[in-house]
Amino acid sequence: MSVVCKMFIQSKSESPSSCSYQLGAVCRGEENKHWAAATPSGSMKVPASDLLDEVWAARDATAPEVYVTVEPDAEGEWTMESCEFSYGGCAVKYRRKGYTGELSLTVNATPATKVLRDAFARSLDDGKPATFTVWASTVDA
Repeated sequence: MSVVCKMFIQSKSESPSSCSYQLGAVCRGEENKHWAAATPSGSMKVPASDLLDEVWAARDATAPEVYVTVEPDAEGEWTMESCEFSYGGCAVKYRRKGYTGELSLTVNATPATKVLRDAFARSLDDGKPATFTVWASTVDA
């Protein structure tokens, strides 16, 4: 099971040696009301990827949107840095191992919260932080 968040590319930063993107949770507009209720806040900073480069290049007057999927994975590159649970949801932070990459989410969807709660419980049993695979995919218009 995985958690899927709808995010938009806020900005692209380039330097001679690197390129990265800053993403934010989609919380605007009537068409995104259900996404905003499930993921009311979130941010992500990641290195450039072919998909994000393609989505950024094709942008129009609105900020380009992507789905970001977070899936528990014992071999994943993303580590759960912290998490705070409440009855209504959770706030989690991840860091990408060995690379520049950060992801913070507030999630209010019960099935998504259960996935994260279960991964956190397993990490406590294992005595090490839970790991995840995180990837982006395009939003079909």
